[in-house]
Amino acid sequence: MNQIDNIMEQAQVFASAWALAGGRFDSGDGFEIAEQEKQALRAAIEQAILNEREACAKVCDALQDIPATEPRHCAQDIRLRSEE
Repeated sequence: MNQIDNIMEQAQVFASAWALAGGRFDSGDGFEIAEQEKQALRAAIEQAILNEREACAKVCDALQDIPATEPRHCAQDIRLRSEE
């Protein structure tokens, strides 16, 4: 399972937990479970962002080893391309 699939699955778990919280099928800890699932979703998203930043840093490092005719601004170039 890739990171996107993992995040999507955790989003569904969080949404389901939140939908049950305070309802007829809540055994009394629904809001607590929903908050735990929210934190798990946040952690998955934060990990995905961290992994992307690390991957970009590796690309920048690799690009620095390639001779260029003009100075490279790797971080800026990658940021601009990712915003397109």
